[in-house]
Amino acid sequence: MERRHRDPSEFVEIVDIIQIAPRVLMDGNNVENEDRLAADIDKSCGNILWYNPGENYSASMYTNLGKDWADNARGIYYSDDWSEAVRSHATLLPGRNLFIPSFKQIDWESPHESNRRRRARMAMKHALDNSKWNKSEYAWEADAWSDIFGHIRDDPLLALDKREYLAHKNETDPVSCLLTGKRTLEKRIPDATFGLSTYQGLPRKDKVPGQNGTFREDRLKRLLYHRKCGLISDPKWDAAKLVFPWAVYKAKGWAGDCREARRQACAGAARYLHMLDHLAHTPGPQTAKTNYQTPSSHDFQVFAMTSFGAYWHILVGFRHDRTAEQHAGTPGLSKKVASFRKIWSGAITNERGAWELIYLVDRIQHYARNHFRDFVMYHLDNWHEYCSENYMFDWESDDESGNTRKRKHELVAGETVRLPRWCEALGDAAKEKVKQTAEACLTAAFLEEDGRAKRLKLIEQIFPYTEEYVDPSSLTLDLSGVLGNI
Repeated sequence: MERRHRDPSEFVEIVDIIQIAPRVLMDGNNVENEDRLAADIDKSCGNILWYNPGENYSASMYTNLGKDWADNARGIYYSDDWSEAVRSHATLLPGRNLFIPSFKQIDWESPHESNRRRRARMAMKHALDNSKWNKSEYAWEADAWSDIFGHIRDDPLLALDKREYLAHKNETDPVSCLLTGKRTLEKRIPDATFGLSTYQGLPRKDKVPGQNGTFREDRLKRLLYHRKCGLISDPKWDAAKLVFPWAVYKAKGWAGDCREARRQACAGAARYLHMLDHLAHTPGPQTAKTNYQTPSSHDFQVFAMTSFGAYWHILVGFRHDRTAEQHAGTPGLSKKVASFRKIWSGAITNERGAWELIYLVDRIQHYARNHFRDFVMYHLDNWHEYCSENYMFDWESDDESGNTRKRKHELVAGETVRLPRWCEALGDAAKEKVKQTAEACLTAAFLEEDGRAKRLKLIEQIFPYTEEYVDPSSLTLDLSGVLGNI
């Protein structure tokens, strides 16, 4: 029998085999085998192949991974395991100092943890009830606010709200997943946004210990509306209520998709990282290329938390330049990257798992209150100083090279101020509203300066300047003629 010789073109060379985990589908009742469920969810949520623009991928891979690859092009990367990410992508952390909460050295059964265990039992009870009755996403979200985030809600220096954020979303090609150069302004509303609280005009009895002028609402708005600053502190853009977010939360019920929760949480956290990056740079016009204020100013981070039914993930995200392994310099890819790493995952249908989550969230709250807030305050004070020096000067020019055009802005009827760069994406009606608010801020600043000048003049009248030495014990105040000015 003659053996037939095959044409080499008939053979297919197998270069690599990639196993893509299917989406985890739950009916809300299958929570008995927690270990298997946890493994399936982790596989589904974390089985991600980073996009390589030089590879020829099949249509099925674009179908399964296209959304994540589009995020890669926009600069959002996710790794399932923190320790593995550090080992395999060590170049992503050059000189970074990140806070990673841990409970490894904590005895969860100690008397000191009794209150947290009590909270954990309540969270477990609600999770089991939600699973048993297959409750909606709202039930899971409401229980997270009360059982997991309750202490943050009660912290006067921190802010927690279902806060919308605005961000430019870069469009990607549906086939290649690369950036097209177009972008749209997008509004998203995470299930919870965690930031720093502000204040404005509080009575003395209502003032919060530790609160100072750095987080005064009107001062933050001056930074927002000034042409040379344009510093966005509130993710809503045209406000200054919840500022400089440090965490975001997105919930999905058992009928949802854990991967979509992770994408949405990371998208919000990436936006908040962008805001912190602007804050950390040297104050100045957005068009100017500036450096970080200090060598450690790039050490900012944002946490992203997601829940898929009773199963939670905690991620930490940081911002950096795109690296070689992320194909830096490739056309169609962003220059900056927000990298996210999973630091914990688990179910809260048992007391130990609920305790772990609550302990980590409490540690994150402590970090936000005692470290992150100080970081923001230091950098924000420099912006306030810059703004005070320039606020009522040269609103009509972006020139920082000299004082030739640095003149005091005058309030002229019918004259409008120029708007900061972030307003370019707004519609005409929104721009008009921003103009009115910016003019009101400028008017208030003039009135404040005028009042300050009058007070200084009054002080000079009461304490006239003299070069001769005067014995303080011999001073008497003559207020006749000046009391009418008070």
